[in-house]
Amino acid sequence: MVSEDPNLAPATGGQWNTAPTPMGLTTWQAEAAFFDGLFTPAFQFNGMTYLNREAAMEAPYSPSRTVYVSCLLQANDPIVHYLSSDLDSQNGAAAIWSARMSHANGAWSHSDDPLNQPLPTPPLSPIGGRYQPWGVPGQMAAVPSVDRNSYNLAYKDPSVWGSDYWNFPTGPTWNLNWLGQVHRGTPWQTIYLKSTNILAYNQNMGSDTWAAWTADQQPDPQSGQYLDAANSAPVTDWQLVSMLAIMLNTNDLRTQFPVNNPDPNAWAVQLDGMTALTNIGPVILGNTIVPEFSTSIISSNSAQASIVANAIQTTKGSLPDQTFQGIGDILATPQLSIFSPFLNQSSLRGEQYGISDQAYEAISSQLLPLLRVDSIGKIVSSNGQIQGQFSGYDGHAYAIQTSPDLLNWTNVSTNSPTNGVFRAVMPAAGKSASLFYRTILIR
Repeated sequence: MVSEDPNLAPATGGQWNTAPTPMGLTTWQAEAAFFDGLFTPAFQFNGMTYLNREAAMEAPYSPSRTVYVSCLLQANDPIVHYLSSDLDSQNGAAAIWSARMSHANGAWSHSDDPLNQPLPTPPLSPIGGRYQPWGVPGQMAAVPSVDRNSYNLAYKDPSVWGSDYWNFPTGPTWNLNWLGQVHRGTPWQTIYLKSTNILAYNQNMGSDTWAAWTADQQPDPQSGQYLDAANSAPVTDWQLVSMLAIMLNTNDLRTQFPVNNPDPNAWAVQLDGMTALTNIGPVILGNTIVPEFSTSIISSNSAQASIVANAIQTTKGSLPDQTFQGIGDILATPQLSIFSPFLNQSSLRGEQYGISDQAYEAISSQLLPLLRVDSIGKIVSSNGQIQGQFSGYDGHAYAIQTSPDLLNWTNVSTNSPTNGVFRAVMPAAGKSASLFYRTILIR
C-alpha cells in the first residue's frame, strides 16, 4: 500500500523514501508528486510541473512498523550441558519468569518513532531467571502445579548457593566414597544418595515439578507422561550406584557385607567407626551464611547406629519381595540421609541454611563401598529336572549347596557367572523329603 496524495503525510514516525526530484527538492510532498507523475505525465504541484518518464520506480513511502522482540537464553546450572530448548527462557514455564523479569523493563516493545525506539533492556544482573540454586525460587515460583519450595532437597543440592559451592573430588582414587560428589547432569544436583523421591509427590505434582526443573516439558504423545524427565529422576541414581559398585569396588567380595543381611546388629557393626556430621547451626562469614558441623565417630552400640540398622530392615521389609536387588536400593532408607539421627532438624532455619548435601549423604557414602549384592536364585522344574538360575559377579566362583534342614549343607557344584548369571541342574529331593538350596561366594 502506498500514498498517492502528496498532501497526506506518512503515519506517525514513518519516513518517505528518498527519491530523485526536480530542482533538488527532497520534501515528502515533492517525492509523492514525482511518484504521481507515473500516472499523470505532467503533474502540477505548488506551481511546479513534475515530469516522470520512468517505466518503474520504488514507492516513496511504504507503511511499516518496527517491532523489537527479546530472546533471553539462560542456563539454570551452568555446569550442565544444555540443549537449545532448555536455554530458551521464552518457551515453557521459564517464559512466565522471563516475562515478569524483563517486560517491565520494556524488553517486548514496538515503536514507529525513529527517535524513540527502545532497544530490549536485559536484566540488571546476569544471574536470574532460570539460574536457581538452593534458596532461589526463580521460574518455579511462577509455574502452576509444581512444588515451589526453593529449599526442596529432592531436586537441588542443599546449601549450594552458587557454582563454586560444590566440593568436587580432584585427584582421589576411584571409590564409591565420593560418588555423591559427582555432578549428575541435571540442574544443581550431584549423584543422588538421598531417599526423597520427587516423582512420588501427590497426583502429578512430582512429575510436573521435575519436568519444569529440567525443562523437559514435552510429554510423550501416546502416554502423556514426561518420559525423559521420569528416566532422569534423581532416584534412578540408585540403579547407577549398583552398577558402578561393581566397577569401582576393588575390595575382595568375600569381605563385603551382604546387602540383604537380616541381622540389625550385624548392620550396626558395619556402621562402627564411620564419621557422622552433626549440624550445630549456620554461621555468617562476611555476606555468606554457611553450615557449621561437629564430627562424631559412630559406635556400633550407640542408639543412633541402632536406629539406622533397624530402619534398613524396615525398608527391606516394605519391598514387594523383601529383598534389595542392588546395593543402591538401601538408599530408600530415610535414616541414612534426610532423617539421619545425627542431624539436628529442630528448626526450619537450620534445615535451610545449616545442613549441606555432604552432611545428608555422609553415612550412605561411607556404607556403600562396604556392601555387595547377594546371589539371588530361582528354581524351575522342567522335564523331570530342577533347573536353578542364580545371579552373581562375573569373574567370581559360587558354590551351590543343598540342605534338608537349613543346618547341614552339602556342596553340589561350583559355578562362575557370565553376564551376571549362572545356571545349573539341581539334585532332586526324595518323594517324602524337602530340600533347600543356596549359593555361597567362595572366591
